[in-house]
Amino acid sequence: MMTVVTEFFQNEFNEHVASVLRRELDAGRQVELTFNVFNVRLDPQMGVVTVQDELDPNRCEALDLAEFAGMVEERSRR
Repeated sequence: MMTVVTEFFQNEFNEHVASVLRRELDAGRQVELTFNVFNVRLDPQMGVVTVQDELDPNRCEALDLAEFAGMVEERSRR
């Protein structure tokens, strides 16, 4: 089974999503964004990003903020 983060990037990540995520990451704001069925919560104060599947709230994954930002940049170049 795919992780929630992997599924988010495979199914929802596009130019618009990348732009929104980069803008919020650069601003350093704590914010919760919803892309289709995925809730992405950026918490710069804690240095964590949480990705949750809205259809199955038990499917939730937390990542280091810097690691997530790197993933966004890497996928943006593809």
